[in-house]
Amino acid sequence: MAQKYIVTISEDNLQETLKRKLIGLQERRSKLAKRIHPGDTIIFYISKKRAGYGGLRGSVSEFGPVVKVTGEEFFSDIPIWNSRSGERFPHRLPISIVWEGRVKAGDVIPHLKFAQGKERWGLYFLTGIREVSEEDCITLLTAIQKKK
Repeated sequence: MAQKYIVTISEDNLQETLKRKLIGLQERRSKLAKRIHPGDTIIFYISKKRAGYGGLRGSVSEFGPVVKVTGEEFFSDIPIWNSRSGERFPHRLPISIVWEGRVKAGDVIPHLKFAQGKERWGLYFLTGIREVSEEDCITLLTAIQKKK
């Protein structure tokens, strides 16, 4: 059965990801990267405008777009994405866009099981990637499709 994931990304790195049809995960996520396979769904959580730069003026807090993984994980340390700390995101997966819409995170978070009752839901996205249930994935997909 295909798995579903939310990947936290900045707007600038999302644009590079979509242009290259390639997603990269951190070195510390190597075991998880190897569990991601063709057919798995990834929904992006866009946290901020630019990698490494926070603050309210740089905040985005949106879900979308949605992609499918189209090939197996491979390793490359050629720098592609911006990172304030110099991370290269070497565990890479080819992707294709399924849905380009977006939705404000605040509009959908109250309906997600993994975040219910949590005032500080943003903490869930600090890990960079998290697996989500089928139910939460459907909730996100439905909300994103309505906003297109």
